[in-house]
Amino acid sequence: MNIDDTAVVQGLVLLDTRAVADRVGLTYPAVRSRRQRGELPTPDFELSVGPIWLEATIDEWAARAGLVTS
Repeated sequence: MNIDDTAVVQGLVLLDTRAVADRVGLTYPAVRSRRQRGELPTPDFELSVGPIWLEATIDEWAARAGLVTS
């Protein structure tokens, strides 16, 4: 399976790092930095293309972090 930014699989929305940045209004480098500092939730999946989160995981984290999702 090729994940390109945002993918919908069986009704689940999957987000890669760039899609997380878009969803919460941060830059890609800012999201990468937050991940390196341990400020992002643990990815729901680790694929060869990188970390993947469920949309719900990111939305819950963003709400706790005071970020607005799009």
